[in-house]
Amino acid sequence: MDDSYDNRLARAMAQLEASRINKLNYAPPLFRLARVLGLRPRPPHYMSFTRAALLLGPAFGLLWGLLMWVVQWRAAEIPTVVVVVASLLAGGLFGLAMAGYYRWAGSQAGLSTWEDL
Repeated sequence: MDDSYDNRLARAMAQLEASRINKLNYAPPLFRLARVLGLRPRPPHYMSFTRAALLLGPAFGLLWGLLMWVVQWRAAEIPTVVVVVASLLAGGLFGLAMAGYYRWAGSQAGLSTWEDL
């Protein structure tokens, strides 16, 4: 099999399109943006559990923490340590939940692994 990224991505997208998985789930805006910027991410359903958790968790925690700081916590004068811990917990839980969802949805849809594409 040809193992170039573009060929694997095309085969992965064909499998995902044939499945019952919603396009916003298998091609979320963040991953489409990464591809436009020249990065080569795997579709989330083809990432390992660890990779998905470590990619999605910190990104969510950072964005959620910044948003909460701007919208609510700054005016309430929440201590910085509470902001950091809450953001870390939110990011960790989100990353684990999304990694679990992607693993479960991929197995339910009968998707192959990235290496098998």
